Amino acid sequence: MAADLLTSEVANARQRIHRTELALQRTEEMLAENLALCSRIRTAVEAADRLVKIDPPALKDVARVELGRRFIRLAAPCRKSLPVGITA
Repeated sequence: MAADLLTSEVANARQRIHRTELALQRTEEMLAENLALCSRIRTAVEAADRLVKIDPPALKDVARVELGRRFIRLAAPCRKSLPVGITA
């Protein structure tokens, strides 16, 4: 009887270990995906910064979207549908 209880406890522990290993693997995959996405976003923001330096916004009908301390220019037709918190 004690052997059956011990065998059951060992089996449960093995299942928990297996589930934890699977969760860890999936977490690592998600982290890698998030890091790749972060890199792509950073690249896009840096490209937008370079474009603004090449051609500074001179038009008065240019809307700006604030991303932290950076701004991205939007064309004038977009102004009508800008969400709250975005300045024109």
